[in-house]
Amino acid sequence: MKWSCVIALFLCLTAPRVWAAWTPFTTDELVIWFDASDTSKVQTNASSKVTAWLNKGSSGTAGNATSPSGQEPTYANNVLNGYPVVRFASADSTILTNAYSNSGTNITVLAVLLRGIDTWNSGFMCFVKNGGADYNASTSFFFNDDNTVFRLWRNWVYPPALNLINGEAYVVVGQYDGVNAYIYTNGIGTSIASSGAFNIQKMSIGGRLTAAPSYYWNGDFAEVMIYSKALTSNELDTAGGYLATKYGITTTYPIVKHITGTVFTLE
Repeated sequence: MKWSCVIALFLCLTAPRVWAAWTPFTTDELVIWFDASDTSKVQTNASSKVTAWLNKGSSGTAGNATSPSGQEPTYANNVLNGYPVVRFASADSTILTNAYSNSGTNITVLAVLLRGIDTWNSGFMCFVKNGGADYNASTSFFFNDDNTVFRLWRNWVYPPALNLINGEAYVVVGQYDGVNAYIYTNGIGTSIASSGAFNIQKMSIGGRLTAAPSYYWNGDFAEVMIYSKALTSNELDTAGGYLATKYGITTTYPIVKHITGTVFTLE
């Protein structure tokens, strides 16, 4: 009897964690999903410049991102764990924008990125109202890269900054639940108290959105997932684990061992 209890306890402690009811990409709450590895969703011209990054999320074509003529990022193959990326160059003012909207108090943004060179006060993702401010507005959500320091601005404040190192790949997360704002790099996070509703009417990747795009970022994006909710810790583990495993990034997230339909098995 004693040994059977010990064996049962061992199996319980070492068994993989399984969440069958929720996966990162089988929910309507995944409103925006850009995936550079899905070639059917990346439109390029003859020079491998990305003219449009098409949305795989539940908001459909309304979430498609496009680039102004002459400011297109580049599609680059076999960069992260064998997968392609969309490459942004600050010197060329490359940017993608769409008409993403959010007037609520919940959002979770996950992105796989590879930082290029130092860019002062640049914005690698920005969520604002049309013509609105970014870092000093409670209605906005602004991912700021300031010479290796990653901040998430909202109404003049941001969680304690985290570092981004040139040439390193990251799973970056920004989250807001109506009470706190959170940032994570590869599963390590910080937070700060924050409140109020958004008034987001537009988003960008690769540059800041104020009255006009500016402060362009330098680096690669492989995948972006935006949810209309603040993910739970288990859900964030699942989404972060999916991205980290796919792109071969070392994080604190569980490793995805097996996917069957809606069942994820994580270490």
